[in-house]
Amino acid sequence: MPSLPTSPGYSVTMRVGAPAGVRLSDTGAPVTRELVSRVLDKEVEKLQGEVTADQFERHYRPAADLVRHLCLDEDFVDFLTLPAYELVT
Repeated sequence: MPSLPTSPGYSVTMRVGAPAGVRLSDTGAPVTRELVSRVLDKEVEKLQGEVTADQFERHYRPAADLVRHLCLDEDFVDFLTLPAYELVT
């Protein structure tokens, strides 16, 4: 089974055809919307402590919201860059 590239500390293995969908390779726990949301929250919190409040609100918060939208919305966009263009134009 192929592993997906992830940030350090996270490893996901695709189990194609498995009834439960995608599971974490280290624990076997299913990847759910709630898990993805918790991981995003944790990573955003880490980033917030590494930059100024102004940088975070101007750049990192919109980027985090975009990633959350792309990962958790019911309808997926055809091209991942389209919503990002709205942020930079």
